[in-house]
Amino acid sequence: MRAINTYAVSVVRCTAGIVNWTREELDTIDKRSRKMFTAHGRFHPKYDVDRLYTQRIVGDRGNMSIEDLVRKEEIHLPQYVTFSTDKLIQTVKKP
Repeated sequence: MRAINTYAVSVVRCTAGIVNWTREELDTIDKRSRKMFTAHGRFHPKYDVDRLYTQRIVGDRGNMSIEDLVRKEEIHLPQYVTFSTDKLIQTVKKP
């Protein structure tokens, strides 16, 4: 799960706030990832989906929900742009 959260989820995370993801598209990504987990023996078909997304520290799988991740990034992106000291971002931000 750590490798998936690090490599695969980061691809979607980079597009959050830039690409207008619909809820259906994000649900489809989540469903396909669960299907792949099941096909490779990493997720039982009858396993509770909510437990898949519960943090590892609590004792479950610790996978990241794509929909939750994208929504969090959409909230934090404007804050990052507003308070960033990066010269490129400041140049683009200027009216």
